[in-house]
Amino acid sequence: MIRTTTIPEPMALWCRRLGLFAAAMVVSALILHRFGQLSTPVGLALTGVGLVISGLALLLGLYAGGSIWFRGRMGAGRLAVGTIAASVLWLAPLAQLPTYLSLPPINDITTDTANPPRFQQLAIARGTGTGANPTAYGGERLARLQATAYADLRSLVVVDRPADEVFDLARRVVSGRRGLGWKVLSEEPPGPRRPGIIEATERTMILGFVDDIVVRVTGGDAEARVDVRSASRYGRHDFGANASRIRRFLRELQSRLEATPPGTLAARGPRAATAVPKKLPANRAPVTKAKDAKAVPPRKVRKDPKFE
Repeated sequence: MIRTTTIPEPMALWCRRLGLFAAAMVVSALILHRFGQLSTPVGLALTGVGLVISGLALLLGLYAGGSIWFRGRMGAGRLAVGTIAASVLWLAPLAQLPTYLSLPPINDITTDTANPPRFQQLAIARGTGTGANPTAYGGERLARLQATAYADLRSLVVVDRPADEVFDLARRVVSGRRGLGWKVLSEEPPGPRRPGIIEATERTMILGFVDDIVVRVTGGDAEARVDVRSASRYGRHDFGANASRIRRFLRELQSRLEATPPGTLAARGPRAATAVPKKLPANRAPVTKAKDAKAVPPRKVRKDPKFE
């Protein structure tokens, strides 16, 4: 009787170990970063390390697959688990590859490239030494790259509307009950010689990256101009997120301007929201309830003897 022993493939075991370890590392880093428990540089570093480990697991999986196929060794199940776990991590980067290649590598978008709105409070919030992108605008090179990819982004000029009214509408678009849900850090209404400024931040839905936004409203009593700037706090490439955010804001502001007649917001003050009771004349008594009124005696009905 001849016994045959099947030798397990050790690389299949390491493929499973590394694939599951990389998946656990990347998923944990993304979840902790989304809920603010990890800073963005640390989250990106852990994600990058996880992707490298998953790539190593795939290479070991290729070697293990050849060994199992040609030498007849054991370990196909381990190989399948490790390969699937490592491959899933690369689905999202590969899906974003066309966007990465089609759009320029910029992370700062504005409607006014000649005089972009400046970050003030957000520059302090970014801090120094945190690995964040600088708040200074990139200049002419960045403006040329933006013009090639986002030529539709321009300043919004509103005629027959005062600047303070447009600023109020912009503030409601940013953080109102039916607004975009941005987190406002500071806001300053327009004055005689100063523009209205709204500085806010927004987190991306899935990964939780923080982007900084500033809205500037200039003009006078008969005309207003709205400019927006949106910049990624981290990373060189924004994958078109900042341009999409500016378009969404301008569309919402335009629709609110069309739905709100001029002067409507000025009429809606604190007094308009409170109902003022109507005053009665001095010689007129207030209306009382029915029980306080004089009782009316019941009507007497005389019976006819014919029907008795």
